[in-house]
This record gives sequence, structure tokens and C-alpha cells, in this order.
Amino acid sequence: MHERIGAACLNIAHRGARGHAPENTLPAFELGLKLGAHMFELDVHLTADEQVVVHHDDDVLRCSDAAQRYPNRPSYFISSFSLAELRALDAGSWFRGGAPTRIPTLDEVLELARAHGRFVNIELKSLPRMYRQLVPRVFECLDRLDMREQVLISSFDHRTLLEARARCQRVATAALSGDRLVRVVEYLELLDADAYHPSCDGLGLHAAVPELDTHTIDALRNAGKHVNVWTCNDAPSMRKLIAAGVSGIVTDYPDRLAPLL
Repeated sequence: MHERIGAACLNIAHRGARGHAPENTLPAFELGLKLGAHMFELDVHLTADEQVVVHHDDDVLRCSDAAQRYPNRPSYFISSFSLAELRALDAGSWFRGGAPTRIPTLDEVLELARAHGRFVNIELKSLPRMYRQLVPRVFECLDRLDMREQVLISSFDHRTLLEARARCQRVATAALSGDRLVRVVEYLELLDADAYHPSCDGLGLHAAVPELDTHTIDALRNAGKHVNVWTCNDAPSMRKLIAAGVSGIVTDYPDRLAPLL
């Protein structure tokens, strides 16, 4: 299933090329294209009026001028803002040398990816906000652009993955984890998921005495599952992961990964 995703090691731009541009913005994704990314990784939340926006944190304080534009607001959670209010924010100037830009909608990033023939890894942000309508709203976006087969839906909330799978057998899904898991192949089968997204630490790559867990990688790949590792930014670690046969590397610096592939 979904052989095109993971047929070779993918260069996956983490929140766009966030090492060089303000994360999860159109400039970051556009730069990721120029730097060799095959796929965008992004995060989605729901606004108060149930629009799907691309942003990592569940509030807008770190990556926008919300505190200055809306002083003394009782809540800065994305779910307390309308889309129009969020669009009034500057989501770029906070980044070093960043120019003013907006928080994009999922539709906008999907349109960019489709225009350039790229895949999109959509991370569903759920816990602790528990957006009841996030999955159906994301699928509405996918259907507007006919992109169910150009996305990989991932989440740390694995119940959300089951909800996505219940809606569609064609869409690819991936279980995110920051810790080591056991019997991963069986667990992905239980979820009917296509991929495992472990952290570098979860695979032993950044431990005090690095010992990459190639056994888990081999088991998953032999079972026809994909392994996309996050977030790897140094060339030696990238080389180890490529040699171990991972299907994708999520990086803040797609320009560092591109020449290795």
C-alpha cells in the first residue's frame, strides 16, 4: 500500500525548511522546494470557526505577534481565534531576518505541494486540545484538491489515526512516537498504519553511546512498512539512517540532506 511514499529515502522538510525560514509558513515550504525536499511535514489545528490552519504549537505566542496585536486577550490558543483573526497576525518577523507573513491554511500548502508534485505529511495535533472535528475538516481539504493519495497523515494520538483510517482505506497513515516501542510491526498492523515515525532518540541515534536500532528498521521494512525518522539535522546521522534503509528523514535543513541522497 502506498508504495510511492517511501520507495526511496525521502527528504522531508520539517515544518518547511525551518532552519532557514519561519516554520510552517508558505516561505518555509517554498524554500524547502528549492532546497530539494520531496515532502513537506506540517502540523494542523482547528480555529474557533473550524478552519484548518498550519501551525505547530496549540497557541500563537511563540511564532507570531499575537501578544502585541491582541494584548490582554484571555486565551491565545488557536482554537479561540477565528481564521480572520489569525490571518491578521505576523507569523514571520519573529524569525531571524524573517519578513512578515501569515499563518497559512492547509488548503494553501496543499495547493503549493500539488503544483510542484510533492507529498505532504500532515501531523494531526490533538492532545491536549482534542479537536473533535479535525479529521473530517482535514478530509474536506483533501477532497477539495483531490489529494487523498498525495498525503501521509501522522499523529502522536493514535486513536486519531484510527479515525482517519475509518474514513479512508487509501490514505496513508503513520504512528508518531518519541519513545522506544516494542513489537512495532504488530502495533502498526493493529492500527492498519503504513508507517512508523520514530524520533532519532527512539532509534538510539542520539544516545550517549549511539547504537542505531537497525533491527526495528529491518523488521518494518521487511513487513512493507515505512520508517520516517525525525528530526535529523547532522550529516553523520543522516548517513547512518540512509545506510540503514529508512524510507524518509525529517529535517530542518533539507539542503544538508539533499546532497547525501
